Amino acid sequence: MSTYTRDGQSTAPYRIEFPDGNRLEGESVADLIGGLIPGYETLNDEQALEARVDHMEEHADTLQSMLLLGLAADQPDESGSLDPLDENDRLFLTTPKDQAVSGEYHGPIDLILTTTQYKPYTDDERPTGRIVWLDPETETSFLRTLADSSDLTYVTAE
Repeated sequence: MSTYTRDGQSTAPYRIEFPDGNRLEGESVADLIGGLIPGYETLNDEQALEARVDHMEEHADTLQSMLLLGLAADQPDESGSLDPLDENDRLFLTTPKDQAVSGEYHGPIDLILTTTQYKPYTDDERPTGRIVWLDPETETSFLRTLADSSDLTYVTAE
């Protein structure tokens, strides 16, 4: 079972540290994920993977939206345009994260994608270019790529 804490020294072997100083602690990687995904501890392996994929796709959508908002808040480019995205960039960036995209992306902000939408999990080839990959395949890759793409710190005693 995971616990949220702010005070004292951490004694748990696994934790996620949030920017505000709070921590999520657990005795296992699954404990930590259970603190992020309600009911996770009761799921079988297939259901757990599906829950991680769903959570990561939601995270990818949220993160992509934040990057797009940041881009929109920037000053106009040299031509005075408030929209630095071409049609191809817009297609890459606004396609829902539970759908695959293809080709090469080199837009003005990172494209956030999940590995499970592409080979070897599906028949779709991975796009290339300026991409941040989120990997929900294993519990460890889920936590590492979640932390790497956020302001979170994943700490393990291993």
